[in-house]
Amino acid sequence: MALIAVSLFTACKKHSSTTVETDFLPLTTGNNWTYQIAGANSFTLTITNKDTVINGRNYKVATNTAGSNVYQIKNGTDYYRFSAMPGLAPNGIEELYLKEGTVNGAWSNTVAVNVPGMGNINVTLKYSIAETGISKTVLGKTYNDVIHVKLDVSTTVVINLNLGSGDFYYSKGVGMINSFVTITVPGQPPSTQQTDLVNYQLK
Repeated sequence: MALIAVSLFTACKKHSSTTVETDFLPLTTGNNWTYQIAGANSFTLTITNKDTVINGRNYKVATNTAGSNVYQIKNGTDYYRFSAMPGLAPNGIEELYLKEGTVNGAWSNTVAVNVPGMGNINVTLKYSIAETGISKTVLGKTYNDVIHVKLDVSTTVVINLNLGSGDFYYSKGVGMINSFVTITVPGQPPSTQQTDLVNYQLK
């Protein structure tokens, strides 16, 4: 469940922005972020000068060195992403993954996914804002003005079956700096994934 996880050390010495960014994901062409998945490979997301319309929204296209493009948009104070995931969701998943707001703000998405051993089912992604305006250190670098979003993954195909949880941290003017996701599928051991921001460049 890459999108649920994240769908994405040296300190950021290449940060070249000369203006104060107010977004939690600056989408200027050329911006890029390199992430490290614990125990696995790193990957880089880069904002291109292309856009595409998905479900009536005008998404920015980001290349992904680990696979298919990722599509991102900010609409007001809401942040969406869209990814196609062969085997899990070949038709893609649109996810409202972040809302700028106060602590205890909550929202949910329902998405159709193919869960091993369960087939195609509707999964509910429930988000809540656990903390705002905090500082968090990732790989030795401290980020400020961070929003902490918690995620619970469940389905009602089996009554109140919990499929996992996650914690995501987004820094204003930077983007996602860290995530930790646990996915539990019946009959299989829990799967965890930690993703850390290694470096980034803002134009």
